[in-house]
Amino acid sequence: MEWVIVAIVIVLFFGGAKKIPEFAQSLGRARGEYERGKMDVEREIAAERAKSTASGGPSWNCAKCGAQAGADAAFCPKCGTAKPAAG
Repeated sequence: MEWVIVAIVIVLFFGGAKKIPEFAQSLGRARGEYERGKMDVEREIAAERAKSTASGGPSWNCAKCGAQAGADAAFCPKCGTAKPAAG
């Protein structure tokens, strides 16, 4: 939060008091853009997870190291142990 105070002091020094509303507006727009981008990425990740679990069945956990591997993986991504036989 200290950075906001420093930014306001810099804006006052270089632009005067009339620039503070413009600065606040641009700061709000930047934050909104960040939040929209963050939500887009989260949606893409959720869609990819849903697609991978729906298409390949459930993922499996390695018996040796406990790492989670995708349903289509034949080997553990962490230690290289082969996927256990279905049975």
